[in-house]
Amino acid sequence: MSFLFPDTVSFRGVCRPSRLEADVTDLEVEGEIPPEIRGTFYRTGPDPKFPPHRGDDLYVHGDGMLGMLRIANGRASYKSRYARTPRFLAEERAGRSLFGDYRNPYTDLPEAEGVNRGTANTNLVMHGGRLLALKEDSYMTEVDPDTLETWGPWTAGGIITSPHMSAHPKFDPVNGEMLTFGFQAKGIGTRDLAYYVIDRKGAVVHEVWLETPWAPFMHDFAVTENYVVFPLFPITTVLEKVKAGLPYYWWDPTAPTMLGVLPRRGRASDIRWFKGPPRFGFHFFNAHEKDGRIHIYGCMNDPAMPPAFPVLGTDDLVAGSEAHWGQRMDIANGPPPPLTWLTDWIIDPAGQSATFDEKVLRKDIFMEAPRVDDRVGTREPGIGWALSRDPSRPTLGAEWVIVDYNCVDRYDFQTGTVSTLCVGPEAAPAEPVFIPRSPTSPEGDGWLLMHLIKDSGSGSEFIIVDATELEKGPVARIRVPFHIRPAIHGNWVPAS
Repeated sequence: MSFLFPDTVSFRGVCRPSRLEADVTDLEVEGEIPPEIRGTFYRTGPDPKFPPHRGDDLYVHGDGMLGMLRIANGRASYKSRYARTPRFLAEERAGRSLFGDYRNPYTDLPEAEGVNRGTANTNLVMHGGRLLALKEDSYMTEVDPDTLETWGPWTAGGIITSPHMSAHPKFDPVNGEMLTFGFQAKGIGTRDLAYYVIDRKGAVVHEVWLETPWAPFMHDFAVTENYVVFPLFPITTVLEKVKAGLPYYWWDPTAPTMLGVLPRRGRASDIRWFKGPPRFGFHFFNAHEKDGRIHIYGCMNDPAMPPAFPVLGTDDLVAGSEAHWGQRMDIANGPPPPLTWLTDWIIDPAGQSATFDEKVLRKDIFMEAPRVDDRVGTREPGIGWALSRDPSRPTLGAEWVIVDYNCVDRYDFQTGTVSTLCVGPEAAPAEPVFIPRSPTSPEGDGWLLMHLIKDSGSGSEFIIVDATELEKGPVARIRVPFHIRPAIHGNWVPAS
């Protein structure tokens, strides 16, 4: 019997599976790693061990491949391990794929019944001394920070009862709290949302269950000094469509965007919903309060572009098709690559208005993976970084547009100045993470560390760039002697 991955955009080119668990010490380094950099870059991404039994799959649905790049004394090592989730172990025992489409148990094989479908493939965060692998349709998975051994579910001693937890918790740099949530927390297509505050030691100190206006897609959220903000885009889940094997998320052309604002220690009855124009975005730079208003900096899909998901009410979809950023996976020559807006959403939490304002700060490129200096956290940021796809410059040419960037941009939110490092077309940059020059250095003074996605040669690279002078290029290139499939998110943890 053949054992082959399909020749589709999710499994060829830069997205071809690696499936490699490895330990490599003393990696080759071109240039010089700054001696102040000591710590570990933890990251995770989808890397399926078995070909999908339904013939194709979304790139984001693969088994979690955990990675750690450890740096000290100018030297670097790399380790990769699969997250041994119940799903992974069940398929490993069977020797084949058992689970079907993204978030859809109705497409699983009978042997998968009752097995948690989580893959731990979206983010790795450190909190309270615990390394946690995250995927928004599952619980948090604890991982050994030195060996990457999977230890199993982490639920704060059984206090966290939501079966789904966000891959984008927020951390307050002042009091050390982690704030997180789970959406559709009582099953497919439900409106239930669970919100948790976890102190610096890992104890749950606040829990709220509430209902959203519709069954949402809520990948990221926003936290300020006093509030949390839950974004509802015009995207919903319809249980009957899931049961029919159709896409999990649908664009609702009749719906607005709504922002649910809740005091950080508020009750369900305290939430207020603010309405705005229909938008879609995966990620936010940051949120903060200024002059009594909440400001949220984010990357929103240009509303003139086609919806990023199949449109509710259309009849041209077949089972197994999907849409992403305006491109259907079953259409070889889809619409042109998308554009995004850098926006500032402004909310008056104490005012009488039930709407929020939108200020567009930039709208000429496709930008994603926004990051700030984590030390400013819930406060007003002066600096931010993001990947961009400059249409005037060549790109790597990856078919899956969400990894086909060619630049990294530095934004000065006070002056509006943008500086840029372009690395295409030989490579595409992955999400940058910021490393402070020292614990007390000014905001944004330090380095960016990022993976370079490549489609030629036998290896991969990580680069280190001065975060204040991107245009000067890498100060160091760290070479890994095998292909690393693009990950989704990761974080830097300094050595203790």
